[in-house]
Amino acid sequence: MTGRDRQQVRPYLGRAVLGAQGQVAGMPAGAGGSGSAPPSDRPRPRSELAGHVPYRSPRPRVRVRLDTNESPWPPPAGLRAALAELAAGHDWQRYGDLDAVGLRARLGEVHGHAAEGVWVAAGTWEVLQQVLLAFAGPGRSVGIREPTWGGYRHLAALTGSRVTGDRTAEVLVVCSPNNPTGEPTPLAVVAQRCQAHPASLVVVDEAYAEFSGAPSAVGLLGQYPNLAVVRSFSKALGLADLRLGYLLAHPDVVAGLERVRLPYHPSGFAQAAGLLALDHLAALQATIARVVAERQRVVAGLLGLRGRGVKPRPSQANFVCFAVPGPAAGVRRGLLDRGVAVRDVSDQPGLAGHLRVTVGTPADNDAFLAALGEVLP
Repeated sequence: MTGRDRQQVRPYLGRAVLGAQGQVAGMPAGAGGSGSAPPSDRPRPRSELAGHVPYRSPRPRVRVRLDTNESPWPPPAGLRAALAELAAGHDWQRYGDLDAVGLRARLGEVHGHAAEGVWVAAGTWEVLQQVLLAFAGPGRSVGIREPTWGGYRHLAALTGSRVTGDRTAEVLVVCSPNNPTGEPTPLAVVAQRCQAHPASLVVVDEAYAEFSGAPSAVGLLGQYPNLAVVRSFSKALGLADLRLGYLLAHPDVVAGLERVRLPYHPSGFAQAAGLLALDHLAALQATIARVVAERQRVVAGLLGLRGRGVKPRPSQANFVCFAVPGPAAGVRRGLLDRGVAVRDVSDQPGLAGHLRVTVGTPADNDAFLAALGEVLP
């Protein structure tokens, strides 16, 4: 299998490929504008984006993909049937509810939180972007503790927010369970940050909370008006492509997000689908339990390779971060050659030599462990 076969290159819409002379590939110089115009006269992005690398999520063409923390199983059959029926009768020609009143009210009921303190958007990506637009941005900062999810730095760059490791930022982000390491943050730590920094918005990203036995920070919302908890429909609920996420916070925080929202996000269909998913939470618990059981089996398999230099970290998410002997990139390439994709996280602070594997189906996990055993020295 060649490197090109292993890695599917996906172009980004709107990106032109420039030739040696700066013109669009396949287009003669001067076509579509002045070919002789110097670069200084052309439209340019903001200067602070000059060195920014766009967020990418490669899609290797392999049989076993365990690199993006998606659910290994689709939603339950009952939910899939309800979604199909919803799609058949949906008013596609109409915009959805701008304020997502029904979904926000239902999420408030699920979490025991007032509806006016609930916010929904097109995935947690958009929720977090709106948080930074409203509470961070130019001249303000976002505090993160590495290693953690690289999306926070990406969103900070897009919103013009400065990233800092200290605890004096306008927005303090806590990922719990943390991606990519898998450990939850104790509630006492969250409470301490809220108390110590009352002028900062403490955001707890609980995208993987359903897989954890640790208590949710939602229970602290009544005590701290500067706390926000972000949740997702993508991971445990198996609805990643629906693009639906939400935030629970004090109503004043939600009022700030209303100022920066895009109209009709999320779509009316996503809102209705989210309501259906909440009707099937009991059935979805079975899928969550299967993932947790498989996670334990993957950890046990990795522990069985300790004698060959493998060191898994404790995880309460739907993935496991583990150290390997030698360069992590080499092990990842060896796994790709055997049809298994995992994520290389060795470029993050404190994670040299580490990979992250998503918990898959039993067959996927068996294939991963077998391939890893073949790759290791």
